[in-house]
Amino acid sequence: MIKKLIISICILLLTGCTTYSINDDKDIIEISSININLEYSISSINDSVIGIVMFSEYGSPDQNNAIIGAHSGYGPNAYFNDLDKLESGDLIKLIYDGVTYKYLVSEVFEVDDTSIEVLDSSYEGLILITCKVGDDSKRIVVKASIFDK
Repeated sequence: MIKKLIISICILLLTGCTTYSINDDKDIIEISSININLEYSISSINDSVIGIVMFSEYGSPDQNNAIIGAHSGYGPNAYFNDLDKLESGDLIKLIYDGVTYKYLVSEVFEVDDTSIEVLDSSYEGLILITCKVGDDSKRIVVKASIFDK
């Protein structure tokens, strides 16, 4: 037993002790309160939204602002169905470029689908946006303030 322990310690000392994570080099959004823990991509708002997308023209977490969108409704590409269930104070975690950013939801509201003022790149925080389930003429918008980095 002691011999195995000594051999294990020697192997660790010789090879180094590195911890690997399954999420290394992936951009992840985690919203525990609505069971989201998924990878997101970075793309232009002018491209088709497939999955969860951070819109490149509206900043990034390291620039103190970001806008992320995803579909809601029916089908395999509907990831933000429960966005309207978020409440003030709910935690949102983003892993971006290897750094974890934590946000607290400050407001959840609904706008018309033609309302472009929600695409506010000057907002210091995170904005999540999706279509309202069952009513494509409305959008659900979540604003969250940076809590910790």
